[in-house]
Amino acid sequence: MAHDTLDIATIGHNGGPPVETWASALGRLDDETLLQRDQLAAILGISARTLTRMAFDPGGIPSLKFGKRRLFRVGSFKEWLRRREERPGRRRAA
Repeated sequence: MAHDTLDIATIGHNGGPPVETWASALGRLDDETLLQRDQLAAILGISARTLTRMAFDPGGIPSLKFGKRRLFRVGSFKEWLRRREERPGRRRAA
């Protein structure tokens, strides 16, 4: 289907799903819901390997490990995302 105008809501980050897709998907889930690595990666439109790297980075996505499984609590992910939000700051005087 051809589009005459570009709808910003249909653009995903790096080829991922539109922001509204994963934001609304996470919004429908209870904060205590535990997602498997593949589930959260699919919602975010990233690879499971990328998600794992993000979890192991200092200050990375909080996760729980049960045996060989890594689980992500929806509420913890949302809080992590809020903390990472950048706000314009004042420049320091030179």
